[in-house]
Parts: sequence; structure tokens; C-alpha cells
Amino acid sequence: MSLKKAALYFFKHNNIQYYLNKEMILFPCLYCSQKVSMYASTTYWGCKCGRNGNLMDLKIFIESTTSQRSKVSNFINPRKEKDEIYYTINKIIKITDNKNISKDLDYLKIKVGKLWSVLFENDDN
Repeated sequence: MSLKKAALYFFKHNNIQYYLNKEMILFPCLYCSQKVSMYASTTYWGCKCGRNGNLMDLKIFIESTTSQRSKVSNFINPRKEKDEIYYTINKIIKITDNKNISKDLDYLKIKVGKLWSVLFENDDN
């Protein structure tokens, strides 16, 4: 198993929000909850709080304590947020009879898509 797959499995298995952006895995620091980048190929990560390590260090931390995990629940995964916005817009379009509102919602969907492409350009995952 590649280190990238092992890291993704670790985050999913431990219910830690993350997202993959090219060859970087972004997740909240388990110590201070700031956004951290991990190299997917090596699983090396470093945080502004001074903590760093690799996937094994995160595994050891998770096994030793669960008190910090509540701090990382407010991490925002932009891909998940975009999917939830699209889902909600589509749901409203389906139940709306007013064509003007439907047009406005379609326009909003296009704007969100453009914003996504600008913020996460060349993000193929």
C-alpha cells in the first residue's frame, strides 16, 4: 500500500476532515487545529505551532488521546462544502415553481462553480 493511500485511510478511519489537493493532503493539526499540509508521497507534515512529523506520529497521537479531536471538527473541506451547496440548490430548484427563482438559483450554481475553479484551479481530485 502506498503512503498516500495509507494516509487517506488514516484520516477516513479516524473521522478527521481532510482534502486532497494535487499531491498534498490538507487537514487540521491535531495539536492546535490550524490547517496543515502533508506531502502525500512521504506523509511528512509540519505546522506553524511547531509540531511536525509523519503519519506514524499522527497515529501515535490518536492512540494516546482523544481529547484534542473535538477541536478539529470545524475544519472546512471545500469540496464537501461545494457538494452540499450544489445539493441544496438542486433541491430548491426541484421544489420551486417560480421560474425567476429557478433562474437565480441556476445563476448562483454557475457562480459557485466559477469561484471553485478559481480557488482550486487544476484540482483534479
